[in-house]
Amino acid sequence: MMAQSFFLILLLAAPAASATRLHIRHGSLRRANSSAQETAGVMKRGDPATLADYCSGEGSEPTLKDDQPVEADWENYGAYYPGKVSDVNKNGTVDIHYEDGWKEKRVKPDNVKIVDDKDKGKKRLDDAACEVVDKLEDVKKKVEETERDVKLYMTGKNAEKRGIERPKLPESRRRQSHRVKEQPAAAPAPAPWWQPPAGLIPVTSTNSSAPAPAPAPLPANASPTTSPIKSEPISKEKSKELEMLREELSGLDDRISKLREEIAINDRIINGEWEDEEDLDDDGVLSIDDLIQQCRDRIAERKEELEELEVRRRQQDAQLARVGAAPISLGHIWDHVKEILTDVADMKAERDKLEKEDKLDPELGLAMDDLIAEGEALDATVSGLAEAEKRAEKLKHAAEDARREAAKQRREARASAKKKAEELERRLMEEAQKDAAKAADAGRAMSEAFLNAKKKARRAEEEAIAQEEAALEQKWRDIAAQEAEAEAESEHALQAAMRLQNSLEVVKSGTQGMDTQVHPNGEKWWRYRYEHSFIEGILAILVSFLVMCWEGFIRSIRGCIFRASALKPVEVHAHQSLYQHWLDHFLNEMVACLLMFLTVWLLGHLGFFNHFPTYLKGHSELHLPTTGYQYKVLAYEMCVILTFALILYFCLAISVVHAATQKLAKWKNKERAIPSGGSGGMAKHLTLGGAIGQFNDLKLYFVEYVTLEDPEAIDVQGFSFYRYLLIAVRGTVDSMLIFGPLMWIAILWTFGVFLFIHAYAHVAFIRIMTFFLAVLVAALAAMMWAVVSVNRTSAESAKQFSESPDIPRTRKKHQSWIIFGLMTYAVFFLCYGTSRTLLQPWLWKLYFYALLFVAGFSLVMCLVFAFAIAPLIPTYGASVAMPPYVDVAHVKSLKVDLQDDQLRS
Repeated sequence: MMAQSFFLILLLAAPAASATRLHIRHGSLRRANSSAQETAGVMKRGDPATLADYCSGEGSEPTLKDDQPVEADWENYGAYYPGKVSDVNKNGTVDIHYEDGWKEKRVKPDNVKIVDDKDKGKKRLDDAACEVVDKLEDVKKKVEETERDVKLYMTGKNAEKRGIERPKLPESRRRQSHRVKEQPAAAPAPAPWWQPPAGLIPVTSTNSSAPAPAPAPLPANASPTTSPIKSEPISKEKSKELEMLREELSGLDDRISKLREEIAINDRIINGEWEDEEDLDDDGVLSIDDLIQQCRDRIAERKEELEELEVRRRQQDAQLARVGAAPISLGHIWDHVKEILTDVADMKAERDKLEKEDKLDPELGLAMDDLIAEGEALDATVSGLAEAEKRAEKLKHAAEDARREAAKQRREARASAKKKAEELERRLMEEAQKDAAKAADAGRAMSEAFLNAKKKARRAEEEAIAQEEAALEQKWRDIAAQEAEAEAESEHALQAAMRLQNSLEVVKSGTQGMDTQVHPNGEKWWRYRYEHSFIEGILAILVSFLVMCWEGFIRSIRGCIFRASALKPVEVHAHQSLYQHWLDHFLNEMVACLLMFLTVWLLGHLGFFNHFPTYLKGHSELHLPTTGYQYKVLAYEMCVILTFALILYFCLAISVVHAATQKLAKWKNKERAIPSGGSGGMAKHLTLGGAIGQFNDLKLYFVEYVTLEDPEAIDVQGFSFYRYLLIAVRGTVDSMLIFGPLMWIAILWTFGVFLFIHAYAHVAFIRIMTFFLAVLVAALAAMMWAVVSVNRTSAESAKQFSESPDIPRTRKKHQSWIIFGLMTYAVFFLCYGTSRTLLQPWLWKLYFYALLFVAGFSLVMCLVFAFAIAPLIPTYGASVAMPPYVDVAHVKSLKVDLQDDQLRS
């Protein structure tokens, strides 16, 4: 025994040691690659990052096939050489045959570039999401522009709140600006002396800082037919490529010119700086390949310059906003929001169209509904901002008008007081002159009189001004209140702008959700639900097979322990109660599930799931996981789902055990309290022997029925009808608790059927669960019919049998194992469907209210099963053991067990 155990330990340790050596040999590199893969969101090379990339085919990983023209990185040196694929290996690598004769084996797909991939860029019109991608791109662009405008608007408002005035352009700069604007347009350039061939557009030398100059004049020694392109055949492909590059270069020049104009205006506002423009040198005579390369180089330069100009433009906007000179008005923001609302309305119409045509899948519908709802909410938000801004401006203008009116009234009052004071002073001086002429010292009297007149006039002026200020004091308080109200309303407008900014963030998140959560991307490798269900079926077969194997292993270990202990499993189980039996099998299944999870975890760490993408290839109609990590994560989820399905199943089984225990206790009490006489009849309801007398009649009928066919089948004197029913009920309950090989084979076969109906019929899981619910109802109907039939025929047959014992007896066949097996089978898959539906977060996101209903319905069904269906099962087990379904030979085989006093319920 010790030698066998030692040998078993060596067998188990050998693979682990081999795996350990493998990890040590490739140590840090493998761990780093694994960690990087898992933390990078399991993005595979070529995964489309956005919905636009998905619909255009960009980012989708091309398929390598034999004889395909490629460029490959030779020995990872970074230099790509042309060649063809000579062979595609099973592990995903390819063999390359280079054009120069060299060959390279097992090249990784990451080091291979496909030449002239015709499938790339082909729009996937068969996907409904691609019909709304253009509107989505418009909404994304306009939301970004509106966000920028709102931010600048808020910055300008904050600058205005701090009391910063808008800077004014100096007069000299204004005149210079007007001169620049009033410059006449340049005369059109003369027609070029050389016309390109058909389909070929020549590239004009351009610069980011100036428009393209006119073509150089015809040289003196050149004829009109001289061409600046070297004489060589020009292919249509190169001509078309040059035309496309020329169009792209022209578009970039237009954008750069527009940005330069905006930047120049902003420079004049900020500091009046101007930039000098440069001219391009003539590039001379070029070949078609040189022109193409020149276009490519200049496009790269333009893109780099365009990016720099955009950054500078944003910096200028921020600088202008900080000094209160942001050129952003509320009307500008409102125009952008109107454009967003128009696109959202078009998207809503497109959504209704797709739904009417039955093309709208739940994930696309949810993403569109969220975006539409968030976009429509912008209308109320920007309307609130406009109303707040309007009220603030109205109050501000009213306060300014009132302040101007009060200031005007003050100026008029001061002027009037001054005029009255001057008149008073002149009158007093005239009177003083008359009085001074009569005085002895006329000069001195005149000076004193003039001085007194000035004082009285000044005092009168001050009193008049004071009276007017007192009269205006209440008006100034009203003006201050108006200004405070205008300031508060401006603060409300600023808060409304903040709410609009938050709403734009919500819309932006909605566009991101639709842009990244609909198509296969990163962790979401599936496009439609049936694709996820298809892989679920594959992994469900794997985890179910592991549970079956570990369950058989545990059963073998228990058998070995019983044999070593000189015990018979049947005797041990017979002397246990039903509750103990339930706990025993429940723990067995939980241990098997734990070992199953540990096995899946070990397989995942040993790279078992990394082989799945190699052998399971998806296509446009069936998207599959592209990395082993995605298979591993889903395998872990299936382990959890299957474990919870078994837990829910055994929770329902405990209600059956409880009902069986209660019924057996009642039958045991009835047998102990049997009266001497019968009741004269039997109840026709779903209880087996309702009253004590009825139980006695049923026992007598059973004993006479069995003994007439075989007198030695039972011991009439010591026969316990209760023990017979106990054995029958325990057999029925045990068949529900024990998951044998037959049950697991049926489960594996069913998961295999799931694969085909998900992949080819695209059947939803709710329909599958509806089918199993129908199977359960049919099985319960058959069980109920058997119980009612036994109750009815037993009462009639017992009466006839008591009158004439020699009447013919016919035994009816009832396939109870099929009916009860179907019931158990249906209950398990309903538990699996419930667990699978309620334990997946992405389903809750798509069908929250539907899943809430499913959760409530599942709870109600569990209660119905516990209180209505569970009592039927032990009654059914006892009914099929009664005439006319009883097998007398089977009863005879239980003769010894019926005499065991240690049988427990």
